[in-house]
Amino acid sequence: MARPALGYGDVMGDADAVARSLVGRHTQWQVPGVPEGSSVVVDPAAVEHSALLARMRSRRASSQMPPLGTVVRDQQAIDAIAEWIALDLARAGAPAAAVRSASAGER
Repeated sequence: MARPALGYGDVMGDADAVARSLVGRHTQWQVPGVPEGSSVVVDPAAVEHSALLARMRSRRASSQMPPLGTVVRDQQAIDAIAEWIALDLARAGAPAAAVRSASAGER
């Protein structure tokens, strides 16, 4: 079985570095409206194309996050994550397009 890309120790060690690593990171989960194979976990240039946010908004069992035990989405959490992507990451100079082009061969 494959090990998760990020573990508990990664987040506890340097959460800011982990957050930055999510920008432009390709994901197998396809974001609706994004060209096939172009979905990324976090996209500051187009917040609505971020897989993290799309999954938090979804209540479909196959795509919702968290995956179990929720029937109502947490609007406060969604708003906080959207603001973090749009303001904090964009302000920090983390344009997803630049990260994607630099990591195009990593898929």
